[in-house]
This record gives sequence, C-alpha cells and structure tokens, in this order.
Amino acid sequence: MAKSTAKKRNKDKKKRLFQLEELLLEEKDLEFVIGKEDLFASNIQFKHDEVLPGERAYIVTNTVVHATPLYQKQLTHLRYIHSLRIVNNLEEGQLVKEVPVAKIVRSKAGIYFVVDRERITQSYHQRKQRNQLPGVIAEEIFRNY
Repeated sequence: MAKSTAKKRNKDKKKRLFQLEELLLEEKDLEFVIGKEDLFASNIQFKHDEVLPGERAYIVTNTVVHATPLYQKQLTHLRYIHSLRIVNNLEEGQLVKEVPVAKIVRSKAGIYFVVDRERITQSYHQRKQRNQLPGVIAEEIFRNY
C-alpha cells in the first residue's frame, strides 16, 4: 500500500505544477485595448501608494468594464500591462494612440492607467534626434569648405 500511495502523491504533485507554456505571456497580454469613447483623461485626485496626486491618467469606469466582454477578458492580465492601446472603436480597431503605462490603480470608481511620462519624454527626444540628424547631414553637404 505504501508504494501506491507514494505514486499517487507524485502524480498529484506533477499536476500541481504549471507548465512553462502556461506561464508565458503573449504580446497581446501586455497591452490593454480600449475604445476611445470608453475612457477619459484626468489628473489623479487621491493619495495612493506609488502614485502622487496630480499624476496624469486615463480612466475607465467600472460600469463600462463590466458591460464590455473584451475589457473583462483583459482584466486577468491587468498587472502585466505595459501600454494602453486606444482605438477609434472596438469594431474597427483602428489605432488612435498608444500610451505607455507606469502604474495601474483599481478603485471603486474604475481603473486608472497612470501615464508613464518618462518613457514618452525619452521616445520624443529620440525621435527628435533622428529627425534632426538628416537635416544636419544635408547642411554639411551644401556647405562650402
């Protein structure tokens, strides 16, 4: 009897472990897709850990989240979200804006996607440098030495 009980325990332990494939996130799991009409921009007015009052955030209310099946499905991966993909409407899915997210705060009112202004600033300066470089080279070509 001891051998069969030991085998049964080993079998149960194998079932209790997750497979690597089950733990991996897909690219779509790192983005929260939302319709433009379902959210609004605001400054955070309350105190919360790691979020200061006055931070910029996009807000979606709980009533909208519970009424939309797509949003409910995305809630399981909410803590892993890196960017907020704003589309013109959910049927067409045409991208309007992609916003990097620094922190996500859930409250009784809804979900607050705090904008990562540092990443926005870095990407802005990188684009500015890339756009400026061809102009500098063009000026050097036409300069008389």
